[in-house]
Amino acid sequence: MKRLDLQKFPTYCNHLDIITDRGERTPFHLNYLQNKAISLILKAIEKRPDRPLWLIVLKSRQIGMSTMIEALMTYHLWAAPHFEDLVVAHVKTSAKSIFDKAVTMRDSFGEKFNMKLPSATLQKLLFPHAKGSSTLTVQTAGSGSQGRGLTLHGLHLSESAFVKEESYQALLNAIHPSPMSLLAMESTANGKVGTGATFYQFWQDAITGRNDYIPVFLSWKDDPYCIRDPGDWFHMEQDDYAMMNEFHLTREQMAWRQWTMNTKCGGSPELFNVEYPITPDIAFTFTGMPAFSPYELEVSRSTVEDPIERCEIKWDDDRPALYYDERTEAGLWIWETPTAGHQYVIGVDTARGEKEGDFAACSVWDCHTGNQVASYMKRIAPLFLVEVVLALGTYYKEAIVNIELNSGGKIVLDLLRDKFHYPNFYKWRGRDDKIFSSQSTNPTIGWETTYRSREFSMTVFRQLLSANRIRIRDARLQEQMALAERGWGARWEVEEGHDDLLMASFIAVVAMYHNPVDYIINPVRNTEDVEESPPLEFALEPQRMVTRHFERLKNGKPRTFI
Repeated sequence: MKRLDLQKFPTYCNHLDIITDRGERTPFHLNYLQNKAISLILKAIEKRPDRPLWLIVLKSRQIGMSTMIEALMTYHLWAAPHFEDLVVAHVKTSAKSIFDKAVTMRDSFGEKFNMKLPSATLQKLLFPHAKGSSTLTVQTAGSGSQGRGLTLHGLHLSESAFVKEESYQALLNAIHPSPMSLLAMESTANGKVGTGATFYQFWQDAITGRNDYIPVFLSWKDDPYCIRDPGDWFHMEQDDYAMMNEFHLTREQMAWRQWTMNTKCGGSPELFNVEYPITPDIAFTFTGMPAFSPYELEVSRSTVEDPIERCEIKWDDDRPALYYDERTEAGLWIWETPTAGHQYVIGVDTARGEKEGDFAACSVWDCHTGNQVASYMKRIAPLFLVEVVLALGTYYKEAIVNIELNSGGKIVLDLLRDKFHYPNFYKWRGRDDKIFSSQSTNPTIGWETTYRSREFSMTVFRQLLSANRIRIRDARLQEQMALAERGWGARWEVEEGHDDLLMASFIAVVAMYHNPVDYIINPVRNTEDVEESPPLEFALEPQRMVTRHFERLKNGKPRTFI
């Protein structure tokens, strides 16, 4: 069975009528943003012809997306007989409004082609074919029993960020796995936790490629109607000028933003950002108190990129070896191989290694460039994590290792120091920014997380991010940043999801901050003592162990590493 032909959809829309907000019947023509949405969908299908026509749409208010998707549903029902399509809205008034739009569209199309159509019932609308009818049903989001026992060919979840998780489970599993199936989830944002968490997770998985939904984001800045004459009433603050320059907005657009914020959002920038988001990250910042500003999230998102290698670390004959793995679940992601003469830092956040628990995480950064060069994230116990840290630290030029001492971190540190004699650890600093210890001859190493140190690490991370001193590349890290919120007492936390890679990155950046490359505590050793680290050539033999190692003389005894 062929896929629904979207190329002809704009022409189909020209044969439809709609009812305007003023109650007038008028011909329907796709507006600018509706055409843009269709264009984005067609481009996504062109890149992945095998993916189903399943859409997730993050939108601004009043841009006509519900109307366009309802037109798409009627187009779908006219395509073949015996289709069962369902529209689910979160409140009764929305359900009735959507159903009325579908009735007007179907009837106007029938009138133009002299079709005799059956009357609509309260919740069902028939689309007759020679071999049988297709049916559109409209319901209000309710219990988890919705969709059970049904086979749906099309589903429109309107304002799906306000639909409970149990309704998702029942409805999505009722969709027929046919190339002709149509699924559209469209909504404004409803935060990252609570009822809106399910929609947020679907969106995050769509933009990172973890599911097959086609993500479509529509911003008010792209709407040609979102302008207003900047009269005498209009004035701009310093933040407004920064936003205007960052997003390339006109004064007319800034005037519309200010008028809409004051008139429709009670003067609240946070509420405006949810109802009329300019970027996807900003849309989800209203629920709770986000730990990072919309600007910081946008900066971090803009530098995310795919790693050059996804691989694992295993030990072979008492030496760590890397093996190539294209799976996204591979623990080690690498963006850069080590550069001679550069200093690196590694932040380490440990975990218990339980199947459903937290992740152990390592975050590797180049002190000279500020680039995130590698990261590791996997559920492994401290005894196994020490092997990963040893391999990464040695490979990245004896990087400064900063280990979070809670939850098994002390075990990792003790083994690295006493068994493997790893030479380069972060030295704890006190309030006077000097190496702190109760004994001046034995400086404290590692990172102990307290309320004060936790806040300090985040402050340093945000300062360097805002100053463009660090460059985030890991999509997993950026996602954890977006989930972080301010709780009671201004403490940051991630209530839903994980913060392991975020914490590892915080303490790595602290080590970078305290060890500037022009006067570091432990100077980079003479590169003549060690031969150059080899390039990572994993792609030559996928799934096969590829060992790359070099020797370092330590107390006259050769030891072998990556």
